[in-house]
Amino acid sequence: MVSFSCETDSEESLEKESNQTLSKSGFDAESTYFSILSNTEEGMIQFDNLDNPEKQAVWVFKYNRFITDNTLNTAQLDVVNAVKNYVESVDFDTEPNAVAEASLEDQIQSVFDEDTSSFLLLTLENGPSDINQSGTTQTEGCFWCSEVTTSGPCERVIVNGDFIGFQRTSSGRVRRFWIGWSDTTIVEPCSGEEWADEGFQDWPNNS
Repeated sequence: MVSFSCETDSEESLEKESNQTLSKSGFDAESTYFSILSNTEEGMIQFDNLDNPEKQAVWVFKYNRFITDNTLNTAQLDVVNAVKNYVESVDFDTEPNAVAEASLEDQIQSVFDEDTSSFLLLTLENGPSDINQSGTTQTEGCFWCSEVTTSGPCERVIVNGDFIGFQRTSSGRVRRFWIGWSDTTIVEPCSGEEWADEGFQDWPNNS
């Protein structure tokens, strides 16, 4: 994890906020957070079994911890707080808000490097030290991913009469910012070998 320069929210202020969250809900977000991190195979199931306020509290703890553990400049701090504010109010059981989440993704990637952006978006970990720490391993599970549910055929792609490659259009579902699932269409490249193996050995002259 790269350290960045300038001021952050005070550690005391963040600790007070975390304590307020805990006292309101009676839920220990900190211990749950670290329990999920250490539970490689079942961590995602453990997270999914939380109710919505508990899920919010876990992610708020993650971002408060990130702010406390890193020295951030003003732009970086503003972005992390924007993501934290989002997870504080979001309903984790609804379909993702693609527009809002794409905007947050763009904001994060505009002020952080690729590795840091990935830790802020894709996992509960906040950096490599979480993965290497004794007793704590990378969270497995789909916090931000796409999953094919029904695979479509491999097809030739013709543009303006010209063959440009092969692709497969499948039905699937997406999960973004660890929230819900929504149906989507997933378009992926495929190979000529796959196209032939699926029974499309002929190559007609028309498109």
